[in-house]
Amino acid sequence: MVITLNLTPINLQEYTLVSPRTDSPAQSLVVKRGRILGIEVKAGATAKPEDFRGLRRLRSATAEAFACGIVLHDGDRI
Repeated sequence: MVITLNLTPINLQEYTLVSPRTDSPAQSLVVKRGRILGIEVKAGATAKPEDFRGLRRLRSATAEAFACGIVLHDGDRI
């Protein structure tokens, strides 16, 4: 499956990007612009339930400000 995205340019000065973890090959990114978006980037080909653990903690810690979380991985299945 190929997904094509048409992206609109954005002003990055309006966003705050934070990578809170440095101790793992997986990367975490938090994007903040009023609401919070959590992104987990995994090196593996599958997304497992435990891959969402950090996003659940982020949601708990930020409550109403949490908009959504995304796990990106290198596979073609969920």
